[in-house]
Amino acid sequence: MSKLDENVRKRKYFDIKDASDIKRFKYFIVNSAWGSSGCPFLLEEPFLNIPDMIRYKITNEFLGIK
Repeated sequence: MSKLDENVRKRKYFDIKDASDIKRFKYFIVNSAWGSSGCPFLLEEPFLNIPDMIRYKITNEFLGIK
């Protein structure tokens, strides 16, 4: 199994309630990079990129929008 395959298998859906997911996104915002292991999250439809997807989820959670 290649290193790329291993990283894809470790990806998960972003969970707004998971403090470690929020911390990883904060790291990305501050450093403009996900780190050595790459992005840990899966892209969900209808989004085109992961940072915008996460911003949308955080904003909706903060505003109480479902």
